[in-house]
Amino acid sequence: VGGEALNGASWEQAEFHLRRAAELQPELAMHHFELAMTYESMGMPDEMRRALLAAVGASNAAPFQEEFKERARKLLGEP
Repeated sequence: VGGEALNGASWEQAEFHLRRAAELQPELAMHHFELAMTYESMGMPDEMRRALLAAVGASNAAPFQEEFKERARKLLGEP
């Protein structure tokens, strides 16, 4: 899926767009979690941890956010 559309993609572009999404909708754990996964792929553990903490701290205002928060907690080693 994605095919040729992903050929020009970069981790830096993904980071930019996910960081922007997290700024625009900070209440959505999904954006912070996906940003954390991007930082992991980029080899940026400090930034990854900050994004995971933001995911855990996000509200449950939107449906399905608890799943992302739970995944973030697991990666942080929290119960």
